[in-house]
Amino acid sequence: MSSRNRQNGGGGDNPRLNAAERIFLLLLKVQDREPVPGNLFAQKEAFLIAKNLGPLEEYFDFDPHLQGPYSEVVESTIDDLRFRGYVGKSGKEIELTQKGNAIAEDIIDQADSDVFSLVEDVKNLANDLTKDELLVYIYYTYPQMTTKSWEKSDLEPKRREIAAKLYNKSKVSLSKGADLAGMDLIDFRRYISGADNN
Repeated sequence: MSSRNRQNGGGGDNPRLNAAERIFLLLLKVQDREPVPGNLFAQKEAFLIAKNLGPLEEYFDFDPHLQGPYSEVVESTIDDLRFRGYVGKSGKEIELTQKGNAIAEDIIDQADSDVFSLVEDVKNLANDLTKDELLVYIYYTYPQMTTKSWEKSDLEPKRREIAAKLYNKSKVSLSKGADLAGMDLIDFRRYISGADNN
């Protein structure tokens, strides 16, 4: 993909698509059109992308919610793309339609390489996690977004185990895993090796 010419975030042939819509179609297109598992994952993947794109973060305006960061703009973006026939749902999964895929092809051709890599990295990180793994990663990376969470207290006793799973899946580094577990590096290393893991 790196050989493609990507400029200005894509969408030159689709002037009625705003930047958020183009990013979301790009998210659904990468990794061979693998669907996003549901609204929770769509919110969290959009959040992780936006944290690295200042203007998008401001536009989405995420707030702490019952399951961590939530944006009404993300929800309305998905609804609008569904209404226009670019995105569909199969059960909980959110996926590109054939119409949406054709537009996403144009977006990929014109997307900035850094933006493309960011979107691909986020989907690679988050899309195949369990819900608990996703929330542990989000909650303990961005604790300011957990002030209204109804699940953090249930996840707290499991955070070490889940952090170890994320490390063993090669989703996080050793130091990041230790941060998610709330442990220092040496103790986390012992934990994942089984010394302290019951």
